[in-house]
Amino acid sequence: MKKHLAIAGLALIIGMAPLTSVKAEGSAVPLDKEIIKQQIDKDRIDQVNYHLNELAHLNKTDQNDYLSEFGIKVNKKSISASESTYNNESLKDEFENILDNAYIYTMDDNGFVYDKNGEVVNEIDLNKKEEGVENNIALQRATIDPNILGSNSGAFARQVTATGYKGIRTTFTLPSYPAINAPNGSVAGYLYNGIDVLSSSYLSGFKLEAGLQYSQAQNSYTAVIHPQSTLQNPIPDGSTSVPPRYKAGTNVISNVFYDTTTSRFKYFVNGTNVNGTNQYLLFTYSKPLSSSEVSNLVVKRVTALAKENYSGGDIGKVTVNYSGTEVTRIDGSTTDLTQGILSSHTYNGKTFGTCDTPSGAISKSGSVPYQTVTVNTVGF
Repeated sequence: MKKHLAIAGLALIIGMAPLTSVKAEGSAVPLDKEIIKQQIDKDRIDQVNYHLNELAHLNKTDQNDYLSEFGIKVNKKSISASESTYNNESLKDEFENILDNAYIYTMDDNGFVYDKNGEVVNEIDLNKKEEGVENNIALQRATIDPNILGSNSGAFARQVTATGYKGIRTTFTLPSYPAINAPNGSVAGYLYNGIDVLSSSYLSGFKLEAGLQYSQAQNSYTAVIHPQSTLQNPIPDGSTSVPPRYKAGTNVISNVFYDTTTSRFKYFVNGTNVNGTNQYLLFTYSKPLSSSEVSNLVVKRVTALAKENYSGGDIGKVTVNYSGTEVTRIDGSTTDLTQGILSSHTYNGKTFGTCDTPSGAISKSGSVPYQTVTVNTVGF
């Protein structure tokens, strides 16, 4: 099914216009609840309109498929051959209901995370970043390739486009044990997408990575977002507003997108939670980029087993079957992720883009948008 980048099913929203919390005597102070609620209300309306606009660009068959992805049952009699789905009030009501019952969060530029009632539910240190591969002395004696950016962060298959892309949408079934096996407590399984400002002129450009993290103990997944390699996840933990985890063995849609109109990064995921309920999450993060940065945007799909200070060895395995991967160009048009648009982005001898590490642990089969990707370090 071909369509524009889809937005997916309870929601998580972070950002609209830049949110700047006031600093009092050197300390940041949360924003007023009413400001947060007004922003979320606008984002909710914008999100409904986004879905209706997506539908307007699809034929009737694809419209039905699109709606089924969000658990919306189509009454074919309610849509005449001459009527545009975009104007169908019953479908507008369906998406409004999804967003009205969503998990919604927003984060300001000082790291305060708010729920839809305007309450602060988390606080992120936006300056605390993951250690870069360049700064890890242990790599000098590692069995992995120190010339691959991030090779000390674990084993992964990273597929990165050339510049000129601002969104990526993946559909797949969440692997269940034993297709994913990370028995070591210090290892985490990740299936994520990302957007980077990346070129020879932007070797340390802004990036946002978002996707799903596996729990071996619970055999389920939680949504995670990491703007600019921050260590903390903005989605609150231990709060009553925390979305349930996603159920292994079920289908998900995972999307990352930069909205050049509103200057916001958006993360969307739709799937089935551990309670058997369709769950829609949305995260947006306001980050204005220059025209040069926008033209140097790339997107990526990553299958990974993450371990801090990884230098080789057995950290488990993961196999994921992608049922579709679409990317969005800067002009808004979409296409499948293909081998021809992938790039290694190798600068000064270091690979920032497409690569497999450790090379002997990665295998792929099938065409790129529908690949089966395996990361297997067992026996290393």
